[in-house]
Amino acid sequence: MASSTSTSSIQKSFKYDVFLSFRGEDTLATFVDPLYHALLEKGITTYKADEKFEKEGRIDDQLIRSIQDSRFHIVVFSKNYASSSCCLDELVEIIKCQKTAEQTTYPVFFDVEPTEVSNQSGPVGEAFAKLVAKHEKGSGMFSFFNLFTRKRKRTSEDVDQEKEDNVGRWRDALKEAACLTGMELKNTFNGCEAKYIQQVVEEVSRKLQFFNLSVDGKLVGRETQVIGGGGETTLARNICDHTSIRLEGESSVGKRFKYDVFLSFRGEDTRKTIVDHLYHALHNRGIITYKDDEKIEKGKRINDQLMRSIEDSRIYIIVFSKNYASSSWCLDELVQIMECHKTTGRTAYPVFFNVEPTEVRHQSGAVKEAFAKHEKKDAAGKWRDAMKEAADLAGRELKTTSDGYEAKFIQKVVEDISLELRFIDSSVDEKLIGMETRVKEVLSNIEADSDDVHVIGIKGIGGGGKTTLARAVFNYISIWYEGKSFVENVREASKGSGLKKLQQQVLKDVLNDKSIDITSVYEGEMMMKKMLGSRKVLVVLDDVDDIEQLEALAGEHSWFKSGSTIIITTRDEHVLVAHQVKSILDVNLLSHEEGIRLFSKYAFGREIQSKGMKSSQEKLYIMLQGFP
Repeated sequence: MASSTSTSSIQKSFKYDVFLSFRGEDTLATFVDPLYHALLEKGITTYKADEKFEKEGRIDDQLIRSIQDSRFHIVVFSKNYASSSCCLDELVEIIKCQKTAEQTTYPVFFDVEPTEVSNQSGPVGEAFAKLVAKHEKGSGMFSFFNLFTRKRKRTSEDVDQEKEDNVGRWRDALKEAACLTGMELKNTFNGCEAKYIQQVVEEVSRKLQFFNLSVDGKLVGRETQVIGGGGETTLARNICDHTSIRLEGESSVGKRFKYDVFLSFRGEDTRKTIVDHLYHALHNRGIITYKDDEKIEKGKRINDQLMRSIEDSRIYIIVFSKNYASSSWCLDELVQIMECHKTTGRTAYPVFFNVEPTEVRHQSGAVKEAFAKHEKKDAAGKWRDAMKEAADLAGRELKTTSDGYEAKFIQKVVEDISLELRFIDSSVDEKLIGMETRVKEVLSNIEADSDDVHVIGIKGIGGGGKTTLARAVFNYISIWYEGKSFVENVREASKGSGLKKLQQQVLKDVLNDKSIDITSVYEGEMMMKKMLGSRKVLVVLDDVDDIEQLEALAGEHSWFKSGSTIIITTRDEHVLVAHQVKSILDVNLLSHEEGIRLFSKYAFGREIQSKGMKSSQEKLYIMLQGFP
């Protein structure tokens, strides 16, 4: 009987979905870190070596095993990638795995072109030439390939041959990798890094065939992928801060804003790098953000539409960079922002990208150079004052936050903005009589719950306000989660083949991926088990009446990442008990006073009525028995 001698990757169980190969000094803090977090958020288990290897250091055993234990290898080619023997040894092993184990290699050309990698020309050629020169001088570098095969003392001829073999292997690996299908930053989305990273992640997801039914590992002969909950995201969260439902400042409460955030930045410095990443991070958190994408002429005045956008925004993020002060447009924006900050109490939040607060405050260093051409202009005084005032505000400096890693820095900024927004519409106070007290009761149970994953049950009779309460809680706390989904009317929507559609809804909402498709409830369970553990989520399952619905939509705590919250509303307490829900709350009907207030508000447009009306209102309250 014939048997296959090769081990297919389809038969192999991998520890990682993706292995990232990159040159740390070029890309770790800027491009690779955002890419790594984007992969994790997609539920893709990714290996990223954070150790600092010496330029002449060799690839170690653990790194070799990690390459072999990865289904997919992303190679980020940058200008100095080929100057590192460690990177090139990694690449040799990656190409070897592609050939012998059918693993996939995906080249990403960050700031170099494929032809430069293939032919070792341009900056790649310069980097590689330096490495080869050191290698030929006998700098002590040697390949890991021969470490385990030596049986005799090496001669000088052996050393020369090994050097030649190493250089040959590196050249071949560079050429082979450059010929593979991948993506070049310069030719994708006009060089915007955030969109480029998003495209890379989507491409990797497709190639991984992420939705394999065998995710549970029970189907013999199928691929098993281990999707973990790595990539801890530190989110500032303090439920006690939620006790005040209104935004501070009278003008903030009364005004309806078109945007949550207005971004002020110098395009040539930051548009395609930190601002692009920040904009998408805010958008993914559900924060409506204004970012001007128009190319403004240097001499052109700030226009009326931009002025209105500033006035229509709740928070201003000012990204100070080296050339921010060289633009009269940016400085006019800043003056308007500081005016709104002072007169209406809105929040201005400075971000110091590649300058220090003192440089902005005193117009020194790089800021002084940028501002020099404006010194004699009439507006110079007010521009100086605006920069000084902005620099004195609470914000964040990249250099002193998260060791300069942009992705972590952006995450911190988004957390700060989320805290400030509090993301609860003040209309909850105005329209939902008695709701604030009930919301606080639910929040107190989330606080008291000691489990890593909070599961809250809300029970009550039909029409008693369960859905309204769940929606208010959802709106109130959803900003603190990395993914959210409100599934309405589970009882009716789950009939027939509806359960798989509800599973699909949860995954699409939480992962912000509209391409997800589910063909069966079983497949949906496997996908949820596999993909929801990568982020902290808030899921509301409204009007559940069968344990089967909960098993399909929130089967086990292990499906969810620590800190996630699942809220279930139902008329039947037995469903909650069967699902082992510990925190079960009763929905209290409206009190006598709340019922009168609600009726008065909707019947007469105000709560306080004449004495002659009170008897009629009280009779009506008795008839309604507390139902809203």
